[in-house]
Amino acid sequence: MIEVRFALENATRCFASCYCRLVRWRQLALEGLVATAIFALLAILLFDPLFADPMVTLLDSDRAWLGYFSGPRDRLAMQRDQTLAMWIWSFGWQTLTTAPTELFQPAVFHPAPDALAYAEHAIGALPVYGPVLAMTRSPIAAYQALLLSNIALSGAAMLVLLRHLGTGSLAAGLGGFVFAFAPARTDLLFHPHLLAMQWLLLAFVALDHARTSGKARWAVIAGGLLLLEMLSSYYLAYMALVATAAWLLGRFFDHTTHRRGWLAVGSAGVLAALPFALLSLPYLRVRAGEMLPDYAAIPGFLHWLSNGPVFNYFVPGWLLGEGGFRLTRGGHAWLGLLPLGLAALALRPSSRDLPGLDGKLAATLVLAAGWVFALGPELEIGGLALPQPWRLAASIVPGFSGMRAPHRFSLVVALGFSILVGLGTERLLRGPRLAAASTAMQSLVCAVLVGLIALDYGLVGAHWPVHTPALGSRQPQIYETLAGLPPAPLLELPLKDPEGVATARAMLATLDHHHPLLNGSSGYTPRSWTRLSNAAARLPDRAVLEALARTTGLRRILLHEERLSPTEREAWAVPAGLRLLARTRDPRTGDVVDSLWEIEAPPPADQLALTVACARRPEACDALDRALEATNFR
Repeated sequence: MIEVRFALENATRCFASCYCRLVRWRQLALEGLVATAIFALLAILLFDPLFADPMVTLLDSDRAWLGYFSGPRDRLAMQRDQTLAMWIWSFGWQTLTTAPTELFQPAVFHPAPDALAYAEHAIGALPVYGPVLAMTRSPIAAYQALLLSNIALSGAAMLVLLRHLGTGSLAAGLGGFVFAFAPARTDLLFHPHLLAMQWLLLAFVALDHARTSGKARWAVIAGGLLLLEMLSSYYLAYMALVATAAWLLGRFFDHTTHRRGWLAVGSAGVLAALPFALLSLPYLRVRAGEMLPDYAAIPGFLHWLSNGPVFNYFVPGWLLGEGGFRLTRGGHAWLGLLPLGLAALALRPSSRDLPGLDGKLAATLVLAAGWVFALGPELEIGGLALPQPWRLAASIVPGFSGMRAPHRFSLVVALGFSILVGLGTERLLRGPRLAAASTAMQSLVCAVLVGLIALDYGLVGAHWPVHTPALGSRQPQIYETLAGLPPAPLLELPLKDPEGVATARAMLATLDHHHPLLNGSSGYTPRSWTRLSNAAARLPDRAVLEALARTTGLRRILLHEERLSPTEREAWAVPAGLRLLARTRDPRTGDVVDSLWEIEAPPPADQLALTVACARRPEACDALDRALEATNFR
């Protein structure tokens, strides 16, 4: 009887424990969903009219608060980056759902191999971007959905993490708001993939459970979340590496580790690292060919793209007058007056610790790690260049030195800081003045704090201009004609294209017409395209036409005549060796807009291998140069 009663008691305790955990997780999941909806609504209201017409409009780049981006070229660069991002995600979705082995072989920079490796693959965005694109057929709608979801989910994930650390819902919600709308993040609204830090926050929760329980399921969950974070951006991958190391170090002193805890944590790291490393092989091949720069060799350049130790965090945008948030260097990462006070409250030594509340040390270490790495490879003080941990990481971590904007580590600063804000808010609410207050009164206090912080962050009454780019269904009509022809290598002219805006739109059009495009625009370009574009600038010279056909397989040329000068129009009036396939006119003026040409008697592409070799190895470019010498373009 005693044994039966003992077994029944154990079974009852086990059932009660499992039931309590189930109830807690269901409650936490419900809070996360509600928070996501609230943060999404706040984003729609605070960034109005950014999401008012998400099917056709995007954020205009003519904004003073865009960090150091302020000139006309910088604004064009932001437009290019928006379109380039849509091309990357649209191509990734299209390829992974049809021919996943061709992920790094897009129809741009033809015939250079691994052409996607000149940009980020960013496939971590596809779980949101892809389905929206499939449903709407609009890359703009998918882009906007990704931007909105990353804002809302980051805030909700911060709420979940703070609830895991023992705060109440109100304090967790305030911390989530600070993180979702931190100036360091709104400064990057043109790069939605960099705002996808929700997976890292949730990975912190899973890593805590893996370390304290040693259970394999938590290791798998943590590994999957870390992988999703790392696949969203290489910047986020390296940020996750730094932030996770700091988090685990801090949590090591907070809780007792299960005897299999570090094995579970290590397993999570391996589960994330192996697929990530496999997808990084094309980048390593391109880097081995000396086609991606090593910024560790030019620390002076990175100095101007890093955050200062004080100015960018402690000087509010509203003190900068007409300049808005425009700074002399780095990105704006103003922390906020009230948030600074709440974070200080979390760090204030206390004679008594609040029960069930922890994470202060881990959050502080994450903040400090982000602050140090945002300084870049060196910090200049009094004319002295002091080396920073960034330089050491660049020497031992593959690809780390390829990051050219260290100031983006201010996102890690915002992460650690927001945790401290949530912990400080909880201490405020549990303090002697508010602990006995009703839930309604505490809610009112938090609502007032949110309003004041939004005002301090420049979100209240801000103007967020939008524009309607010529993308998707608004692309030039000539692409419909091109889509009806058998795919063949294509060149789009003219090549003059400030900051690559028109080229990025041409890249997006390849996803509909599927013709391999010689052109391309990205953060970096193959050496082969540099040589081919120099030659193409002399078209319609017949010798150049033949050389390009032999070295690339070129068969068609799409000429945007509305962008030609009168002299160039005259040269293209009757181009030798080309046959006109189609021409479109402006219905209002009758002027020619675009014309599509085809090589009449194309020579064989017997020197294609020279172009491919040049894209892979610098020493192979001499042969391509000799093949193009007849054009005398250099």
